[in-house]
Amino acid sequence: MRKTIDLDAISILDGKARHYGADQHWFKKTMYAMSGCGPVTAALVTMYMAAVFPERCAALYPYGFPARKDEFVAHMADVRKYVRPGFFGLTDEDHFAKSTVAYAKSKGVRLKAQKILPGLSAGVAWGFIKKVIGEKYLPALLILKNPEKELVDFTWHWMAVTGYDAEKRTVLISTYAKAHELIFEKVWNQRKPYKSACVYFYPE
Repeated sequence: MRKTIDLDAISILDGKARHYGADQHWFKKTMYAMSGCGPVTAALVTMYMAAVFPERCAALYPYGFPARKDEFVAHMADVRKYVRPGFFGLTDEDHFAKSTVAYAKSKGVRLKAQKILPGLSAGVAWGFIKKVIGEKYLPALLILKNPEKELVDFTWHWMAVTGYDAEKRTVLISTYAKAHELIFEKVWNQRKPYKSACVYFYPE
């Protein structure tokens, strides 16, 4: 069984093109684009929440739907004022959570951040992922270090979890404005020095 969040709520239109989420390379500054996976994931999550939970979260995204690329790029820049990477990027899930909550607060929206702790086993974390998707939230996933060759493009990287396939035990993700499918047991490798983390938000 495959289950996803409302994919229309993360779709971004660029003329006739329809993107599956957003791309950090839409930042106009080269340095912002290089280190932009955290801010752009936070921007996508907050836009999604504005679409899916408008009664509490509409102010998180001050533009219309369906989202347009030019407006979303402006939203990315606004979010990055709060969700700011360090010299080596945004590598701490606590900072990601607190700074995204701070952005929401600046818009008059109260968000609560919840972490799927890195110390959890892959089986327990998988259960949480399914629960969160079932509750219509959009988890933000960080793969910091990972030994799998097929995950090389997703390490030291934030992305949005848009769904899962229960039979294949895979997570569906949005990054670089495209859809990907990753084997969760390979993603959730917590043996030192490897690490993954996950954060989701819900309106208070």
